[in-house]
Amino acid sequence: LRDGGYYNNWDFDGALVSNYIKAMIDSKIDVIEIGFRSLPGKSFKGPYYYSTDYFLKKLKIPKSLKLAIMINANEWFCESNEATIKQISKYFIESNKSPLDLIRIAININKYQDAKILVNTLKKLGYDIGLNLMQAHGKTKKDYKDIARTIKSWASVDILYFADSLGNMSPNEIKFICNSLKSEW
Repeated sequence: LRDGGYYNNWDFDGALVSNYIKAMIDSKIDVIEIGFRSLPGKSFKGPYYYSTDYFLKKLKIPKSLKLAIMINANEWFCESNEATIKQISKYFIESNKSPLDLIRIAININKYQDAKILVNTLKKLGYDIGLNLMQAHGKTKKDYKDIARTIKSWASVDILYFADSLGNMSPNEIKFICNSLKSEW
């Protein structure tokens, strides 16, 4: 539903969503990424672009299914760490009061260290955290190892992975990146 929203402005028909959730349960899928959580904008975007807790609580999602959303890290950064924390606190509540279980943070691999404030703030609220390193191609083994070691030292990321954002990685490069990250993760 999150990626599909690029085609319909994240404005899905309720019956489609109900069928999707049922299909995920029937398929024994245990986590679904339902949408983004984005800041309010000036143009129309459907409710799955914002995926507010208020909206998500209206969906009929059984407790057996973990619910995730994605945030684009760059959208959440402010002029200071204090302002960033304040903004996150405005749009995210403690996880035990939210229907969300997992928050996936997408950030360009070249700026991964900037994600630390988001990761730590959301982790303190009780969420499981996934860190998606975008445009992750073209680094050295040392680069990948250093990145994984640094992120591991934060002790807040539950799931670390990368994306072939530009669609240009070969199977060998994917294997190389996986092995390099795994050596420190």
